Amino acid sequence: MWSNDGKALYFQVDSEADKPVFRSGIPSGATSKVATLQGLRPLAALDYRRVALAPGDLPVVSAWTSNVNVYSVNLDRQIQATLAAAAERRVGIEQKAPAGESRPSG
Repeated sequence: MWSNDGKALYFQVDSEADKPVFRSGIPSGATSKVATLQGLRPLAALDYRRVALAPGDLPVVSAWTSNVNVYSVNLDRQIQATLAAAAERRVGIEQKAPAGESRPSG
């Protein structure tokens, strides 16, 4: 992410445990660690991500604190229910067709 004055790039190294944030000067290329997650108040966080720069180029992080719900679906039952509902609708359409008109064939 570019600094507010456009003279540096900020990046986070997710592969390190404390997920440090670095600043790399442009065009010099001088790189320095500017923040880590060490010392942050402990949360039941699953992950942290740098998401923005505050005024003064202070890194802002987002803590992900929710779990993902996992559901299981029995597709065989779902397909059977869908086919049964479609068959009921078709029977209803055939029964409502006026006499003498062609009805959908099976």
